[in-house]
Amino acid sequence: MDSFSVDLTNCDKEPIHILGKIQAYGCLLGIHTKTRTVTYVSKNCYKLFGVQAEDMLNKTIEECLAAAGEYIQQEIARFVNEFSVDRHKETYEIKLQDKLYYAIISQSGETLVAEFEPADKTVIINDRVYDGVSKIIASNAADKLLDSAVKEIKSIISYDRVMVYRFLNDGSGKVVAEVKEEHLEPFLGLHYPESDIPKQARELYKINKIRLIADVDTEDVPVLRTEKSITLDMTHCVQRAVSPMHIRYLKNMGVHSSFSISIIINDKLWGLIACHNYTPKFIDYKIREAAKLLSDIVSSFLFNKKRESNNLIAAKYNDIVRKLQINLLKENTLVKALVQEKTTLLNATEAHGVALCLENNIHTLGSTPDTEQIDALKSWTIENISKPIFSTNKLIEYYAGTDGMLQSAAGVLIVKIGLDAQDMIIWFKPEYIHTVQWAGKPEKNIVARKEGNITLQDISPRTSFDAWTEVVKHTSEAWSEEEIESASNIVQVILETSHKKSKELLEINQKLQAAYDELDTFAYTVSHDLKTPLTVLKTYAEFLKHSQKDLKEDTKQIINNIIKGADNMSFMMNEILSLSRVVTKKPDEKPVNAGEIIQQIVHDLKIVSNNYNTDILIKDTPPVKGDHILIYQAFLNIIGNAIKYSSKADKPVVDITGYEHEGKIYYRITDNGIGIDPKDHGQVFELFKRMDNASAFEGTGVGLTIVKRIMDKHKGIVWFYSALNQGTTFYLIFNK
Repeated sequence: MDSFSVDLTNCDKEPIHILGKIQAYGCLLGIHTKTRTVTYVSKNCYKLFGVQAEDMLNKTIEECLAAAGEYIQQEIARFVNEFSVDRHKETYEIKLQDKLYYAIISQSGETLVAEFEPADKTVIINDRVYDGVSKIIASNAADKLLDSAVKEIKSIISYDRVMVYRFLNDGSGKVVAEVKEEHLEPFLGLHYPESDIPKQARELYKINKIRLIADVDTEDVPVLRTEKSITLDMTHCVQRAVSPMHIRYLKNMGVHSSFSISIIINDKLWGLIACHNYTPKFIDYKIREAAKLLSDIVSSFLFNKKRESNNLIAAKYNDIVRKLQINLLKENTLVKALVQEKTTLLNATEAHGVALCLENNIHTLGSTPDTEQIDALKSWTIENISKPIFSTNKLIEYYAGTDGMLQSAAGVLIVKIGLDAQDMIIWFKPEYIHTVQWAGKPEKNIVARKEGNITLQDISPRTSFDAWTEVVKHTSEAWSEEEIESASNIVQVILETSHKKSKELLEINQKLQAAYDELDTFAYTVSHDLKTPLTVLKTYAEFLKHSQKDLKEDTKQIINNIIKGADNMSFMMNEILSLSRVVTKKPDEKPVNAGEIIQQIVHDLKIVSNNYNTDILIKDTPPVKGDHILIYQAFLNIIGNAIKYSSKADKPVVDITGYEHEGKIYYRITDNGIGIDPKDHGQVFELFKRMDNASAFEGTGVGLTIVKRIMDKHKGIVWFYSALNQGTTFYLIFNK
């Protein structure tokens, strides 16, 4: 390795994967995958192969191992031939000098790396592993599981101390489970600074899940290389030497042997099972692998628990977002929809306060800074934050104007709405003062050393590990991923439902209403007046078809096209007439038995469409209030579309259910059909608009326009959510 002087100021940049050495308990061969020549060899290979390391370089396996015997030549050649890079790592057994060794094979670039270490076949671990697995999976809570895991791993490796070390959001770590020999002081509950495990070490823990340091006092063995070779990348090697800084750190703790196993969740390093022994101790490779198996079970359990918890939290926030979406659809202003309804922005996170900054006005809920402070924070955000979402649980590190704000705003979550550069939502969390027990005060320890006549000073790892208590101030509780996702979803819903300011929307709606009234009158007149001549046209065409016996085939086809076109025009005019009647009809306000309507519609649609394959689930059907004919028409269009557009699914299902919530009656109709592309959501209720993926189905694009008009007349709401090939859910919301 090229020269690199390491201390606490640069240990996070130390290239620990190319130290150019291995630990003394094993030896290493690096074989070029194409030429089969030895390009790397550890200095101590003589004791296993009877050949000096220098004499092995640049020779083929057969040439350099001639003195070792035919058996060793053939076995190592077999390892090279059989190894597949897809397996990442493979373990073989081989006899060297009349002793059994493991050959652990991995690949580094174009080099096949074979690491040899003693194998102890007297150790039988299967029963112990099975017993350990049984005890671990019997735990149904995370703390019990971790306690069981450290006990079982200690029983397998026989180390003095076994801990679970969890990484926290700020990079530090905490011991959350521990089992130890009685005479040792406990580390349970202690925190360790981020610098104790540098970033590049954490990355290697994600790749190599097990790491043994057998003896901190043993001198590492250099790995020789050919002149043309670069320093070997030992990322995947199990015998890789240890950073001098880490060795000094372990010695300062009094630890002579260390063993660690990674806990990986969602491809992230959640923590380590950290094991310490206060005398040198080598662990057989198979035992290390058994301990890793137990750790994998822990990782899987924690992953499932985390997923269950995240799903519950996400479901809660999604429900809040859904309610806010309903508010936005039924209210004319963002302020009324987001801060004046029963469900508000404050419910969307675990914040104690929230501010809606809109149109140069600030609307607050809960515990927040005063208006001037929020306005100043908003100005700072506009000038300094370019991303659409910003979150921190320590605002004081970013923003200088926190004086007098900590009680309500030590942490903030800010999302820009996008309607205007100054429009944003700010959630606030108050200061959370708490204490942290550190395993020794993080400090820089100056050590003098001599280089010739010059005295140099190095910064070494800390030597004190006595418990030290820190009072943490100016910090709030952290923002969870689910809270940030919830805030992002709210902005998306706002942008989807509020493209313009409320005043502009009201003016546009008034103009559109007048235009619709004129269009409806015109449509009714034209449709009604055209029906008679269209009927005459169709009658003459049919008369001509049946009265002339000697018509040519192409002439018959033209006549058939005239008849078919007349039918299509008649169908479309009926649709337009239906739409006109909806507009002109004044709805009744009487109780309507929605259950009977739905049952009749489903029965009729199955007969008309000859569709008996669709599984139609009808659940609760509470009564609604309104006009029987119009409500029948609304359900007919929605249910008809659900059956039609799911008919080509492998197992078509339509789910219909109603329920009461906060003084309103909700009907939900869900199908597993073709779905609607999000880019087309804004056009769904437009007249004669049909989606690109609906061309294979009959229709005119009028039905949903009719439903929208009917629900408007009843002062109700129709809304939906859908995605391509993921089905569609429509909601009809009636006033009780």
